[in-house]
Amino acid sequence: MNRNVSEVNVSWHIQHCLLVIHKSIQALLLSKPEDYKSEFNLPRIILFYLKWFPRGKGKAPDRVKPQTTDNIDFQPLFDKAEIHIQKLEQALSKQYMPHPIFGKLDKQQTITMLTLHTLHHIRIIKDIVKVG
Repeated sequence: MNRNVSEVNVSWHIQHCLLVIHKSIQALLLSKPEDYKSEFNLPRIILFYLKWFPRGKGKAPDRVKPQTTDNIDFQPLFDKAEIHIQKLEQALSKQYMPHPIFGKLDKQQTITMLTLHTLHHIRIIKDIVKVG
């Protein structure tokens, strides 16, 4: 593995993306729409506009860091993500998830963040595989 591309392997990136999907949607579904208030957030505005996250700038919170990357059965993780995504479709527009950089993200912003985050890691995975 080329450490110039990533300090962690492909398995880590896949699990991390799925954990982010699980935890983000879970937080959104537990939120109370009446507690949501839209706030100005320049990093969110810029990065959502660019549809791009820079590499090496964000640090994953422990709750979305995979514990192991050895002998992983991904199917249950994909199944769980699919269930969460189906539940997200039923969420109210002002339900939200707290993000450490972007602040409170409503349903549509959460979908955008999850899309951009997943694409960010897919690009990294492609580069790991290309180099490896």
